[in-house]
Amino acid sequence: MDNDDVLFNAIETFSKSISKEPFGLVYYRPDKESIVTDCISNVSNFVKRYGGSVIYGWYFGHRVSEKYGDYLIATYHAVWRAPNGKLIDITPFHENLKHQPLTSQGSVLFQVDTKAQPIKHGRLIIPRPLKFYPILKSEELKEYIKTLEEQEAFYYKVKFGIKITYSNK
Repeated sequence: MDNDDVLFNAIETFSKSISKEPFGLVYYRPDKESIVTDCISNVSNFVKRYGGSVIYGWYFGHRVSEKYGDYLIATYHAVWRAPNGKLIDITPFHENLKHQPLTSQGSVLFQVDTKAQPIKHGRLIIPRPLKFYPILKSEELKEYIKTLEEQEAFYYKVKFGIKITYSNK
């Protein structure tokens, strides 16, 4: 099995741990009026202009820690379901490659997760925290992932006053 197979199998396993809803490619057609890091508002505004609906879920990123190894990140995301039923990612990619989703043939790998609605906190609508998944099953990498989860929980506590807990599977 080559590295691409290992990565794809890990993404597939990770996606199934997030949701049993559809996983696959969504068209990437960035809207020139959309803001890079504001997918929830981007899609809500797009729905008001063109119809369709907002679909929530996750896109995936691949990271490598030189010390601990490869892992995946799932980033909460919103895409547009066009009136014809096609799922389209209208949010422009971040300029930093590290923050861009994994893609194939110009489309974005996306896990639908309609149960994962944005967090409403007062007047704020907040994306759900990042999810992490170790590709290799070493104890050191699992501990590193736990540290990343703790950092993410701390960020949500400080930035929004929200307590985030991760289940340790």
